[in-house]
Amino acid sequence: MNLAEKYSKINVMLRYPLGEISIGKSRESEEIHMIKIFQPPSTIPEELSHDLLHTLEEETRALQERDPKVIVPPFHSNRIDKGLIAIFNHPSFPSLYQYIHKNNPLKPKTIISLLEQLADIFSHLFDLGIHRFQLEPDLILINPKNHRIVYLDTGLVNLAKYPEIIRLGYLDGKPQFLPPELLRAGELSAASEVYIFSVLTHYLFTGKLPFENLSPAAVAAYSIYEHLPPLNRYKNAREPKLNKLISEASEKKPEKRIASVEEFLKKLKGTFSSSKKTR
Repeated sequence: MNLAEKYSKINVMLRYPLGEISIGKSRESEEIHMIKIFQPPSTIPEELSHDLLHTLEEETRALQERDPKVIVPPFHSNRIDKGLIAIFNHPSFPSLYQYIHKNNPLKPKTIISLLEQLADIFSHLFDLGIHRFQLEPDLILINPKNHRIVYLDTGLVNLAKYPEIIRLGYLDGKPQFLPPELLRAGELSAASEVYIFSVLTHYLFTGKLPFENLSPAAVAAYSIYEHLPPLNRYKNAREPKLNKLISEASEKKPEKRIASVEEFLKKLKGTFSSSKKTR
């Protein structure tokens, strides 16, 4: 597939060791598309590379067969030399990163709504056997009119099946969201998802990713040993409760965390239900 023939302009948004995510303008329809290219380097063992590609193909087909109410499926996929291209329609909506920086500080009601939507999306992905255990705020879109998430599955690796890919040094998504047990070669579980949501909650309340100015390797090290910085937003009894909740959800040992995302969100809503006014 020759992308230059199909697209008048292609801008690479993110380059990963296993591929890249680009935005292109179709020559035929002039629509904007997001292009996911999976093409692992030769440094990946051939058998692992083949397995990764086979799994991604299966996930792409599963997404294409799914009702697109929650997740935008790729409308086209194609094998390339030792790789795969998947193409999505790309709505002209701001990314989560842009949305946060434009609207910061977000209202608690908005934060909870975004978290609930992402929990629903993760549940749909899990139903399809897709376990990313990672997030990239630049690639989660928000409809500013109704604050609804438009999710395009731009992940390249199923980390539940191939956790060793992280330990080989390959990652797509922000390292801040990686559960410590993944970095320590431990087992992934429901508690791993809770960790991701604790970091995301911290990000939505502060507008900043923790350890943002460090290298990916340094961020990974901090994720293993350092706790999230405390929030400093509310000057009342709510703040200690919120910090305690995020701390419990981001415990370094998964067995000490809140058991599920559902329980975490229930407790988060309870933190704000005692007062009619939030800011």
